[in-house]
Amino acid sequence: MTSTLLHHYREHPPDIQNFRKEREETANQVTENVSKQLMVPPPLSSNILKDANDFKAIRRKVSFVEDEIEVPRKGTRSLVSPLLWVPGVLRSKGPWATVMKETEEGESYILDSGLEWDHTNVFSKDEEVTKKKLLQEIRAKDRIIAELDETLKASQRSLDAIEMRTRNRQHKLQREINRARERDREQQLKETQRIIAPLKQQNELLKERYSTLKQAHQARIKNGFAQDTFSSKYNSAMMKVKEIARDLSKQEVQSLRNRISSLERKAKSDAEYILDLKQRLIAAAKAAEFRYGEAESKRCPGW
Repeated sequence: MTSTLLHHYREHPPDIQNFRKEREETANQVTENVSKQLMVPPPLSSNILKDANDFKAIRRKVSFVEDEIEVPRKGTRSLVSPLLWVPGVLRSKGPWATVMKETEEGESYILDSGLEWDHTNVFSKDEEVTKKKLLQEIRAKDRIIAELDETLKASQRSLDAIEMRTRNRQHKLQREINRARERDREQQLKETQRIIAPLKQQNELLKERYSTLKQAHQARIKNGFAQDTFSSKYNSAMMKVKEIARDLSKQEVQSLRNRISSLERKAKSDAEYILDLKQRLIAAAKAAEFRYGEAESKRCPGW
């Protein structure tokens, strides 16, 4: 299992830098989308009626403007929708969901929620009440923005935690790879020692034999009889080698003779088979010629 894992990581090393770069790009994209979503449009100018006689004209103007306004349809995409996939940050309820609904559906979200869209507040003559309502709306938006900031901070903390876990996993993986390499080195060292051990023993034996032969050679030099013994043993050994070579040559010659005889028998059988085929061909040709003559005589009797 360790060798398989090590081979896999050698063939497919984890691209930590690319993963970190993609994560930073995703975080930057999320921050950019949220900053675009948090851009508050400038407040509308006050359209409070200064003259009750102009109510009908302003009403017609407002109705004309409302007819030109295109209310966002349900299911349209917004800048907040991709943020719903950030783990541990957004939920189906709360300020994020409210802002997303208001962004995607616009006025239809308020109307579907059972609230009434009061257009007369803009044209109310009570400026204090209008200012208070505007301040309340601004405070509500500020609270939503503060909650969004907290959510962004939580998202940043979660991203930092993910980065920390990724770094810890990287260190853990590196430690596992180092341990696997150490185990492989130890295993290779043991295997090398296992292979070298008999070679060392053989080397020691060769050293002992060499020292023995050296001592024997020195003894032969010192003693003249040792040379005769060595020559006699050498002659006997050469005689044995010659006998062995003679036996091997005889066996080789016998095997060659057997092979030649088998080839001769095969050639003889092949020659007989070829002769039989020739005779059959001659007989078949004669029979065909005879049948052809009979057929011609039947076809042309007078010919």
